[in-house]
Amino acid sequence: MGWDGSQFDGLRAHIDNLVTPTLRGRTLDAMVDEAAAHVHDGDLLGGVSMGAAVSLAYAARPDARCSAIALIAPAGGDDARRYLDWLADTLESGGFDALRAAGEPLVDMWESRFGRDHLLALWRTRPFVDVAAVRVPSVVVAWRGDGVHPWDEAASVAAQLDAPLVEVPAPTSTDLPAAEITAAIAPLLRFSSP
Repeated sequence: MGWDGSQFDGLRAHIDNLVTPTLRGRTLDAMVDEAAAHVHDGDLLGGVSMGAAVSLAYAARPDARCSAIALIAPAGGDDARRYLDWLADTLESGGFDALRAAGEPLVDMWESRFGRDHLLALWRTRPFVDVAAVRVPSVVVAWRGDGVHPWDEAASVAAQLDAPLVEVPAPTSTDLPAAEITAAIAPLLRFSSP
């Protein structure tokens, strides 16, 4: 899962039966409810960024039906929260031009694909999950040098889950490193139903 399902286009050739609901809810609870509509017993559930936060929140529910979770660049944590608040404040006060002036590298893509109101709703969402409630095998996949998804926070989530933390190359634009991510999540496939 992800805020924009096209992030997963590169993974389609590597993962059979890949279902990628696009998450566009206003609250974390609404997004988790949307995700629940797509999960079946034995599914490997995963997500990128906010999709990872939603996957984690779903897996923490007592009625979760997934068999394992793969969290790719999970969103959350204090450093990410400060950065997302700054992005939202800057967008609100000065628009996309202010983000461009600040040197944000993805601002053109953000503006063309999402729009101001959509981004503000995304960046103002504050995920909170009781990680200790997650009882399924997990893996955390991340890369270094990402202001929204800091490496240290991915490492913290992995430690809380007692899950492997796998480093992959940083993506270019929204294209994920498909082969490396597929290799990282492959061990979890043994927990999923065919």
